[in-house]
Amino acid sequence: MGIEFLLVMMLGMGTGNDLLDYMSSDYYWQMQGVAAVNAQAMSDILDDNTADATQRLMAIRTLGELGDDAALGKLEPLVDSNEPFVGIYARRSIAWIKGADPELLTPVTAEDLAKDVALLPPDSTMAAQLSMKPGMGPIDWNALLPDFPQGAGPNKQEMIAEVSRELYQLIEMIGNVRLDSITFGTNFNQDDDDGTIYLIARGEYDRFRVIDLLQQEDDEFKGYSVGDTEVLVLQEEWQSVAFVMPTDQMLVFLFNADGQRQLPIDEVVDLVENGDAQLALDAEMLGQYEKIDTQSARAWFITSVPPVLMQDNEFEEIFGPLEAARIVATDAEDGKDLIEIQWVGEGKDEAEVAAAVEVLNGYLDEGRAGIREEIAREPEMRAMFEPFVEMMDSMRLTADGKNMTGGMLVPANMGIMMPMIMMYGF
Repeated sequence: MGIEFLLVMMLGMGTGNDLLDYMSSDYYWQMQGVAAVNAQAMSDILDDNTADATQRLMAIRTLGELGDDAALGKLEPLVDSNEPFVGIYARRSIAWIKGADPELLTPVTAEDLAKDVALLPPDSTMAAQLSMKPGMGPIDWNALLPDFPQGAGPNKQEMIAEVSRELYQLIEMIGNVRLDSITFGTNFNQDDDDGTIYLIARGEYDRFRVIDLLQQEDDEFKGYSVGDTEVLVLQEEWQSVAFVMPTDQMLVFLFNADGQRQLPIDEVVDLVENGDAQLALDAEMLGQYEKIDTQSARAWFITSVPPVLMQDNEFEEIFGPLEAARIVATDAEDGKDLIEIQWVGEGKDEAEVAAAVEVLNGYLDEGRAGIREEIAREPEMRAMFEPFVEMMDSMRLTADGKNMTGGMLVPANMGIMMPMIMMYGF
């Protein structure tokens, strides 16, 4: 569930990028054994030298949620704190108490995002980047999750309780995590172990707590330092894994399904520490990347359509006519809670592209009909399926000469449903 919640943070793109925001204050303090959740109790925790970082952050947040003006004197001195998250949490709670909207921070710069793309290997056939949009505060699970008639679906309160238990355990192990951006790249070409997967994350976390957790989970992880950079490596028959952690604001994850493969750890460490990585994507990938307005994109994906996709007849029917493709997600102009996703596939032959579009539109029609049939059989599940119906109805796909173009509208908080789908099998 820890990974699932990071997935939520990635897919939500507006629900929130701060792990603690997915935990309710009431549940947290209940698990901490705090009987009276009031301003005095929270102030006492902030004055307690034995309180850990998570307890302090939750106390700051709870003071803001309680809305007592008397707490301003306790919060204002924390605004300029150097402790991770403390200044942000203090400013946010002060805004709540004063009835104002908190300032949304965007700590990752366009320069940082470009540097992360430059870290990707030159032979990448797929690359992607996601820039997180901070949420306005704690997640209201009751408002986000649908209600089901008794016996017709999972009980909402039981779902929230299960999610809260899993999340609490994760937070107790690694503390808070803020995820600002993720950059991905790999040479997905001939087989599963052909290329190393690169995953570059920026945000805020405690790298030493993450190291402790990973080594507790698998004592085969071996750690060492290169200057200020912490490295954790796992080499097994079926996988090669490395976590490169230069700071508490950046993490590079490397993975290859070949346990004998030498990961490019030294190269990555050198590029990150020297800050001189140069964009090295090949001409096909670079052509797609340069067509994206990275300043306005919330997320993007590019591919040179690797030959491995042609090994499956159905995939070949769809991707065979294409040489390269890109997908870009931006805030929809007509709704702050919607994300517009657009895609372009660049092909070789107009007739082949038109045929592929016809096949894909057929699959979409089947999907729309199938989900409506499911609702007709189980109308009590409409609350769960309705967002997916709206999303599928918005999908469009057309042939524009040698190009395949399309788009759809997605609710910004669609990602919040993913853990429920995983847990309950929808």
